[in-house]
Amino acid sequence: ANNANSASLDSASLSLDNSDASLNELVPQITSLDGLDEYLDFLGGDPDDDRLTVIKFYASWCKSCAKFGLRYKKLALEEGDKVKNGKLIAPGRVRFAEVEFGANARLCRSFGIKRLPYIHMHKGSAGKVEDFVCGPKKFQQLVDKVNEYADMSVDDAMLKKELEKGDALGNEVIRELRGEQSATNATQVFRI
Repeated sequence: ANNANSASLDSASLSLDNSDASLNELVPQITSLDGLDEYLDFLGGDPDDDRLTVIKFYASWCKSCAKFGLRYKKLALEEGDKVKNGKLIAPGRVRFAEVEFGANARLCRSFGIKRLPYIHMHKGSAGKVEDFVCGPKKFQQLVDKVNEYADMSVDDAMLKKELEKGDALGNEVIRELRGEQSATNATQVFRI
């Protein structure tokens, strides 16, 4: 993890007024992905790169996606790879990519994406750690998740993922038990 850049962000710091002259010379490094092969290649490109990867799914005709995209570019500029004149100046804490829905409808549907913009977050070998709908009004949710995962180790990300699976399984068991209990109660009511 790149701890030199571990400062937390908030949505307010992502204003579109870019007064930092050094950032004005840089361009956000957001890789456009077309199809499953490019998606998988981007995620598996360098097995030693355990940085957080954020992938935005959007549509060119979507007004919410356009508004969200402005802030996403600013986040990529601040947290992503630093590129100037086409050359990598410094790696960021996070890698950014985007998938356009219209050109990749089959891929998006295979992921169950029904609303846009949509976010996938991957953390090295831990795989996908988060996925959620995230419109412009909920952009802070993305910033919070980036702050949570960017400097987290892969082992910690895997543990968090397993704990959340366990919580979900526990909640499912509780629902089933309550369902059985409710069915038992209903049977008793009808017997009276």
